Amino acid sequence: MKHSKRRRSSIFAISRPAAAAVVVITIGFVMAVFAAQPAPCQTFTVLHAFSGGGDGASPWAGLTMDQAGNFYGTTAFGGASGCKGSCGTVFKLTHRGSGWALNTLYSFRGGQDGAFPEARAIIGPDGALYGTTAGGGGGSCTQYYYSGCGTVFRLAPPASACKIALCPWTETVLYRFTGQTDGASPTLGDLLLFDQAGSLYGTASLGGSSNCTQGCGVVFKLTPSNGGWTETTVYSFTGPDGAWPFGGLIFDAAGNLYGTTESGGSYNYGAIYELMPSDSGWNEKQPVLVAGLLFSDAEGAEDQVQDVVGGSRAGDVVQRTQRTVEVEQKHLVWGL
Repeated sequence: MKHSKRRRSSIFAISRPAAAAVVVITIGFVMAVFAAQPAPCQTFTVLHAFSGGGDGASPWAGLTMDQAGNFYGTTAFGGASGCKGSCGTVFKLTHRGSGWALNTLYSFRGGQDGAFPEARAIIGPDGALYGTTAGGGGGSCTQYYYSGCGTVFRLAPPASACKIALCPWTETVLYRFTGQTDGASPTLGDLLLFDQAGSLYGTASLGGSSNCTQGCGVVFKLTPSNGGWTETTVYSFTGPDGAWPFGGLIFDAAGNLYGTTESGGSYNYGAIYELMPSDSGWNEKQPVLVAGLLFSDAEGAEDQVQDVVGGSRAGDVVQRTQRTVEVEQKHLVWGL
């Protein structure tokens, strides 16, 4: 019995390492089999190649998709003549059979209707398309390849079902910028945010304060009024607080607006800003950046840093982070 027990113990002592080796070999074999399987191929398909003619040219912005899976977009150039490089278009891309068909919904003419739509067209709650043009519309602005200070427009689909292949939409200009305090040249920033009251918000890269060449840009609001629209300058940038807001806006749950400027700020490399509504208007506040993390203000930054460095050192860290010239707003600061 003793001999049998020792033998059984000996067998287990040998078999455990052997079993482990088998497991390792098996895992290696399985991994080799899976590694030998070809990776899934990525499929790339060009849905439409712009010709530079009536279908447009140079789509700078992205696409907007409706519930049916159709795409809408803009081209900064192409379409009707009348501008340098033509005046731009708004298009619809529809899936038909195994391919896609592009329909030019509107071709800008470069006059009062606008020119050079550089941002996306978005779908409003009424099913119409809303967007901006960087030029046209009127005013004395002259920028690079266009004249006019830009527009905000609405494109409405035909009132009845379309029975032909090409169904143009009807354009209505909601606002024509003058290049003064109301702003000018709404460019790449996606228009437009609708609030619960049906107002539109956007950015104009120029106009507003004269501290910058051709203005530092504005954030604007369009409000429905007596069958038309009234424009209000929500905020006018001055340079130290940011300049040239090319990008669009977003809302948070509290109704605050957030965006970016291409230039200006403490170091003239742009800024991230927050606009907070109040009874007297909108107030700008720029977040504090500490060690790569954004905070809404210095107090919030100190609370978070205290969790990391502890004690009174947190205030020192934040103060050392805020190397900036103090103006009415807190500016975006970088590094420690």
